[in-house]
Amino acid sequence: MNEEIDDALPRVSRDSLEFSAALLIGAAIGLITARALRPERTPRERIQRRLRGPAKSVRRRGRDVRDSARDVRESAGDTVRKSGRLGEELRELGAEFVRATREEIESARPTGSNGSGAKGIGAALDALRAFRTRISPRD
Repeated sequence: MNEEIDDALPRVSRDSLEFSAALLIGAAIGLITARALRPERTPRERIQRRLRGPAKSVRRRGRDVRDSARDVRESAGDTVRKSGRLGEELRELGAEFVRATREEIESARPTGSNGSGAKGIGAALDALRAFRTRISPRD
């Protein structure tokens, strides 16, 4: 039975076998030598190597935060400018209201001898209604 197995397997010459063994032994010796001659890392180098990835991630996130902060600052500046314009418009509108109300009150003062002011109050209320419709007209 062993003869059948021996006949089925290809014959390897002694030279091929020695060459293969020498190749494997040389590769093993090369690996062991490379590992042995590799310089040892100091604890500082090992820590620096471990922190490289997270440090890169932190720098990237820092850039993102800085960019977001710049965008918020620009938006806030626009909002402040717009609110300043709105405040100015409201002051102008309020001043116009006061002026119009004073004019209406002056024109509605009773000129009669009895001094009743019913007509004056009605005119002031009409002025107030006109002002309200001007601020928020109903369509």
